[in-house]
Amino acid sequence: MVDQPDATPDAALYMSCSECRAPMREKYFSMNERPMCAKCCPKYARRIKRTDGPGAIWRVGLQGALVALAGAIALMVVVKFVPPARIFVLIPIGYYIGKRMMSSLDGYSTRRYQYLAVTLTYLCFLIGFTIPAIGAEREARNRRAENRAKMQGTLATETDAIREELVAPLPFLPNHHDRNSRRPRHRRPPETTLVRGSPSCCCSSPPSLR
Repeated sequence: MVDQPDATPDAALYMSCSECRAPMREKYFSMNERPMCAKCCPKYARRIKRTDGPGAIWRVGLQGALVALAGAIALMVVVKFVPPARIFVLIPIGYYIGKRMMSSLDGYSTRRYQYLAVTLTYLCFLIGFTIPAIGAEREARNRRAENRAKMQGTLATETDAIREELVAPLPFLPNHHDRNSRRPRHRRPPETTLVRGSPSCCCSSPPSLR
């Protein structure tokens, strides 16, 4: 007789742990449809507790907010002194905010923490771009005020000079009364009086020819 080989255990009778690949014949745990053994389950249970436990959102949000504050300060310095280099600071800020939050969650995150990381990133960008713009506008306003004060102290502006010339009376044109008083008077011709009677002859008679 030929000895029959030992039958191998059926693969359907047990499952392997998705973390350590150990066979599980009696019981197993499931996390997001992933089978886990009793040895690997407590590690993920602690991560879930740190993520969904009381005060977890505040703890993780504080960690991300500190990184966002440091990124906003760095962005303000770059925008103020090297404006073209600001594009190279945006991507690292978002990366380090997400990395810090994931490290505080032990690598187990949920959707709300992703929304929080995106919100902190854009808030960092808003603060980093707004504060330098306000400072630049304030400096420009102060500079214009100083220039205006200097111009008023030394010479009038072009607009003020033109306005003064338009308002001031012209010296070479007399007013209406002076023109009437200085107008030359025309003398009337003498009147002749006609006397009725024989007109007198003023011319002498011509000499007679003898």
